[in-house]
Amino acid sequence: MDGVKKGKIQCVIVKDFSRFGRNYIVLGDYIEHIFPFMQVRFIAVNDGYDSEDYRGRTPDIDVPFRNLAYSLYSQDISDKIKSSLAVRRKKGLYVGSIPLYGYQRDEEGFLTPDEETKEIVQRIYREYLSGKGYAELARELNGEGIPSPKQHKINKGILQGEKEDSFKEKPVEGKTCFWLPTTLQQILQNETYTGVLSSGAYKNGPLGSRKRVFVPEDERVRVENAHPAIIDGDTFRKVQERMKKKKHGEAQQFLLKGLVRCGECGRIMVREKKRFRCRYQSFADHKNVESIPEEELEGIVWKAVDI
Repeated sequence: MDGVKKGKIQCVIVKDFSRFGRNYIVLGDYIEHIFPFMQVRFIAVNDGYDSEDYRGRTPDIDVPFRNLAYSLYSQDISDKIKSSLAVRRKKGLYVGSIPLYGYQRDEEGFLTPDEETKEIVQRIYREYLSGKGYAELARELNGEGIPSPKQHKINKGILQGEKEDSFKEKPVEGKTCFWLPTTLQQILQNETYTGVLSSGAYKNGPLGSRKRVFVPEDERVRVENAHPAIIDGDTFRKVQERMKKKKHGEAQQFLLKGLVRCGECGRIMVREKKRFRCRYQSFADHKNVESIPEEELEGIVWKAVDI
């Protein structure tokens, strides 16, 4: 639609009305007001509609009724899909697109332990309870050349990207998928590893809105013993207790937040103790990048913009 608004497109052709929009009110507004005002021709091939045939007059009565029928049909299909997914969730079936790290999905749709990666998950829990922190664990896993969850999915062909069994000897590049402290934190907080399947954290908004609505935890579908556990409940509980002991301060706002990037890997640098540093520096080999004081960096910026 940007091309239409800028006057670069004078004709829009679709297979039928439903391919352009699901909301019959919005679609009708485009056909009867917006496109005529912008002098854009609209053609729906299968519906036999051409706005040139209605220049200066209102479309036939069957056009809005046809749009209404398409809208109702789309809503009915959407409701049936949601109902089907709800039934599968209650049975303990995994309805996500990609199984989480440490599991794979069987033919019926249940999660089963992935023998190739489950031991890595168990090691992360075990070593975290032994006292190691996120950054230390990330350094060890990266140093041993163990593919991160994302890299593992790429190697298996689940995601697109450059396949590599080990990135131990590979130089730091923007393409490399590292183990990150945030990745380890997500694994340590995921109750799915105990055999519990909790799903439905978000639901889709009104048809065609593309909005996702957060669902309170007490309204989600929760199935105990839905699949074999990788981590026992006692270990998971101890991990959560240790994580709660770590206190995190309030998120702070500062001038260059999200704007400073590492000169070696190109990723956004973080601010710690009034200094900017690349978070990859703690567990990857950064030879040419050091941290820089916030005050010094702001002075450079102010001088550059001449303020």
